[in-house]
Amino acid sequence: MSSKKGRKRAQRGSVQIEFVLFFPLLLLLFFGVIDFGQIYNSYIRLTNAALAGAQFGSISGRSANYAGMKAAATNTATGLSGFSVTASQSCACSPGGATVSCATTCATYGAPVVYVVVSATASAPSLFHYGTLGVMQSLSSTAILRVQ
Repeated sequence: MSSKKGRKRAQRGSVQIEFVLFFPLLLLLFFGVIDFGQIYNSYIRLTNAALAGAQFGSISGRSANYAGMKAAATNTATGLSGFSVTASQSCACSPGGATVSCATTCATYGAPVVYVVVSATASAPSLFHYGTLGVMQSLSSTAILRVQ
């Protein structure tokens, strides 16, 4: 009878030791998932902001409204820290072809295809310092759409 009691006590003690050893690893995994989720959410919001600016530029026609594209992106990116946006326009003689000057006339295609390019950057804070990764993660996203 006493040997059964001794085994139960030993098992109870080993469960406590296992808990003490693995609980910090579980906490690290839990907070890592939360941290990754927050950074990924910031990246999705940044991508949506770049896309909103490019959508504004694609419907504004060939006369690029850079201020409007930047404003559309900035209005969509509420709550992102360190947010900055650049807007530009590029042209190609065929869809997806090499970049040419927008003032040229293409030999086989006529007027060049016009694209708007909106690049956005922001920083996302992480909960923990991950060695070389740092406390702030730099995020960037670029949206390219054809002008309609």
